[in-house]
Amino acid sequence: MLRVFIVCSLLLLPHIFYAQEATIQGKVTDSIGKPLALANLIASKQADGTVANYAITDSEGRYKLMLEAGNSYSIKTSYLGYATKVVSLHVEASVANKTLNIQLQAAPNMLEGVEVVYEMPVQVKGDTIIYKTDKFTNGKERKLKDVIKKLPGMEVTKDGDIKVEGKKVKKVLVEGEEFFGGDSKMANENIPADAVDKVEVLRNFNEVDQMKGLNNNADDMAINIKLKEGNKSFWFGTIAAAVGMGDADTFRFLANPKLFYYSKKYSVNIITNSNNIGEAPFSFMDYFRFTGGFKNFGKKNGTSFNTNNSSGLSALMAANNRLAKSEANFAGANFTINPNKKWKLGGFGLYANNNNKSITQSLNNYVLTDTREERSATSQQESSLALLKLNTTYKPNRKLQIDWDGLAQYSDQLYRSTQASVLQIGASAPQNNLVESKQGEAPWSVQNDINAYYTLHDNHVFSGRLVQQYEKNKPLYAANQDQLPFPGVFTGISGDAIVYAPLQQADRYRLEQQSDLRTNQLDAEVNYYSILSKRSHLQFNLGHTYSKQDFNSGIFQLLDNGSNRFSDDIFNNEVSYWFGDSFIGVHWKQQLGPITLQPGVSTHYYALKDVQAASTNKQADWRVLPRLDIKWRLSNSQSISGSYSNTAAYTQVENLAMAYRMKSFTSLFRGNRNLEAAVNENYSLRYFNFNMFSYVNLNISLKYSKKKNALKSNQLLDGIQSVQSLENMPSNLPDESWSGNLYFSKKFSKIELKTRADIGLSHYYNTINTILQKTESLHQHYEFSLRSNFMKAPNFELGYSHGFSKNAIVDNSTQFETLEPYAELDINLGEHWSFYSKFRYNYYFNEEKTVENKNPFLEVSLFYSKKDSPWEFRVDGKNLLQSAYINQNNFTQTIQQTTQYEVLPAMVLVKAIYKL
Repeated sequence: MLRVFIVCSLLLLPHIFYAQEATIQGKVTDSIGKPLALANLIASKQADGTVANYAITDSEGRYKLMLEAGNSYSIKTSYLGYATKVVSLHVEASVANKTLNIQLQAAPNMLEGVEVVYEMPVQVKGDTIIYKTDKFTNGKERKLKDVIKKLPGMEVTKDGDIKVEGKKVKKVLVEGEEFFGGDSKMANENIPADAVDKVEVLRNFNEVDQMKGLNNNADDMAINIKLKEGNKSFWFGTIAAAVGMGDADTFRFLANPKLFYYSKKYSVNIITNSNNIGEAPFSFMDYFRFTGGFKNFGKKNGTSFNTNNSSGLSALMAANNRLAKSEANFAGANFTINPNKKWKLGGFGLYANNNNKSITQSLNNYVLTDTREERSATSQQESSLALLKLNTTYKPNRKLQIDWDGLAQYSDQLYRSTQASVLQIGASAPQNNLVESKQGEAPWSVQNDINAYYTLHDNHVFSGRLVQQYEKNKPLYAANQDQLPFPGVFTGISGDAIVYAPLQQADRYRLEQQSDLRTNQLDAEVNYYSILSKRSHLQFNLGHTYSKQDFNSGIFQLLDNGSNRFSDDIFNNEVSYWFGDSFIGVHWKQQLGPITLQPGVSTHYYALKDVQAASTNKQADWRVLPRLDIKWRLSNSQSISGSYSNTAAYTQVENLAMAYRMKSFTSLFRGNRNLEAAVNENYSLRYFNFNMFSYVNLNISLKYSKKKNALKSNQLLDGIQSVQSLENMPSNLPDESWSGNLYFSKKFSKIELKTRADIGLSHYYNTINTILQKTESLHQHYEFSLRSNFMKAPNFELGYSHGFSKNAIVDNSTQFETLEPYAELDINLGEHWSFYSKFRYNYYFNEEKTVENKNPFLEVSLFYSKKDSPWEFRVDGKNLLQSAYINQNNFTQTIQQTTQYEVLPAMVLVKAIYKL
């Protein structure tokens, strides 16, 4: 099957050369020969006036046009402030290269900006790139992501993020307003392609006017979607429904209405989705996109303090491509209101509900205890999540702006699993264990974020921020198993005999753990910016973080005649923890020609206190944390940047709680109240080159991190059961990691070549059975692809991905590889029909080939639509080659794990879409 797809795709390659192309290049200058950067050229066929190609000059005034030989063209050159010039050019069939220099005459009173913006496929205007989307699309695109993929310098990642010039887009706007909090995936998957008129790329993005150039936002990217005129004053959208079959006993369905309204005064977006076909309308990564802004208050000043290791969304973590059964429901509404020019209101509310089933087979090798485990598991995951976010901006004049964001969230998670374990320890007889476990959480939280910006004078700017958070969670864990859990901890040992205390002997051991975690946190910061010149300013900041956490937990045994609570203090936590960070800092930004320097330093006083086990423990630290950022702008399209930072990472209350807690039926954990901060040294270097003249996009980045005094586990391992605590690793045994990333793309006429390479190397230490162990890891991933972008001819993408991971501890090592060729094909079958297919072949194996799996996956879609008709019909086939599994490997200092996940079966859907 793979050969068939490769051959079919390769047969398309002659279309690339169906007509000989000639390269027309030269320079655009003014009347005295000075190069004009970012001038616009557009070539139209004289025969019918159709646009053949366009170009934008680089910093040296150079341009390049690829034109079909044997035709005559009108080449129109425009530059603001200069008279537009039209040159006639005939490209002979025998010509491969031709030079054409163009000179423009100044015309200061001419205002051609409106005409250029409308006509040119791409316009560069300061820090904004404007794409006229219909110059790159053929009308068969269905979602925003289909449009984005066809725009030069832009891509959509597998996670749904948008990247421009290799940089991740942080916010998506529609008509200048946030779309569901600016989330790129929500925009990609839900905005109809035929509603998009232009895509504006906003470089050096900052939503606050007086902060532009003051914050380190040179690499911040946003995009603004401009709608077609007909979609700006009435409701539009799509209503989609699908039905089909997969298993003989499973009816498949999808319902996905989407409604949008935009006007100058307000906008409303409504999105719903209900399906059991494996589509995840809202995932774990989406949750972090929506809520991550509240979590990173102190990071820019060098402090990392995470208030909760448990996100409360464990059931959403399951990837939708690793499920045997999936049911998902989602509803969301987003709105913005502009009562007047000074005041803006907005927000969104959403509800997500997932009911998933996973079936796995795992092979676990515990390399340090000569233990092998075969485990099969069936798990049911039920989750509900509600989010409500409101925001407002008040800007009475250019000197003052006040922003408020409020976020309330609630979730209810339940994870049930039945696991059958066959354990082989050395040469002993196999041991069987049937485990039924339950894990639940119901966290809720309220967060408020207030920001104020005030310009006292053009050279004196103030900003302030106040963040409040309240979180409450009651995690639950329960396990029911055959084997005796944690002998020596839940029981005593006298010689070879087991003393059952506090655990009572039973046929099956039913244990339950209940917990309660509450967090109150308040962060405040004031900044003053003294602008020394256009190229230099100083920033002074003063702030404080206050956090109080209360954590309680207890373990008890369920018996046929009641319950047995473990009353000893060692099994019951009751902890209060206070964390305070008072800091003052100074930062300087100086531009020296093409080089920008940003050194800074912050001084922190940390005060920590915990109360537990009828005693109080206090810590106090002074720390000086430096930071340095350097950027060298080689040209308008090239730069080299580097950074160094020193950060301090403090842990949260659960890691300080000294009584035992169950993490799983194989893991028991207790905290350490004497933990100290880990100190991180981070170095990075990046080369960036995005050249619209040569159609080259090159990004190379190198990173190195050293973590001293790192928090590491101290494990006592017996078979598969481990009892863990935390300790600070000595500073002379740091964790170290190196990583390198390369991304290269080059456009050749209608074909784009992409290459990606990611390499990571690390080593770290842990203590296992009182012995210090060093683990080394090497991870590599390489990807290569060719993608076409013809307006009418069939389009394809051919790619190959190769992943490699190797981990070693002591004399044991494991190595896994994943090879994945893939192909996509998009064909217009006449005026009304089109066909799309996607194929990938996953080959997964270890070094010894004792684990080896080959899984092909094929999806196809057949579309039917008439021009100007609101209806579209399609037939979708998923997993048509009926692959049953995918595989994943995992490695820690104690376990080498290979897991096989059952996936959704083959299914065929009939879908109807109505465009409003």
